Amino acid sequence: MDIVFKDKKLRKTMNDAGRRRKAFGSLAAIIGRRLDDLLAAATLHEAFGLPGRLEALTGNRQGQYSMRLDRNHRLILEAGNEPLPRKEDGGTDLRKVTVIRILGVEDYHQR
Repeated sequence: MDIVFKDKKLRKTMNDAGRRRKAFGSLAAIIGRRLDDLLAAATLHEAFGLPGRLEALTGNRQGQYSMRLDRNHRLILEAGNEPLPRKEDGGTDLRKVTVIRILGVEDYHQR
């Protein structure tokens, strides 16, 4: 799959091991592995079988997906094809999504 990023700063941080380590500390290595895994997948549908347990988000985050980095931190992404491939029922056809957009790393369990 192709990977794009929500902005230039995130792209630079994620694609450089030193910057990634500075920004994310102990998560840097696992972020690198997750990105490599996503690059190796052909489609977003295939990514559901990867380590990190990709999950579709709900509510105000519908259309986004999270991939586990550790107990609390998630890599947040969305389908990046333009236009999005659609199924007959109007949902996104994950078997045809070949581009993802990384939105960031979050601890959305933090209270």
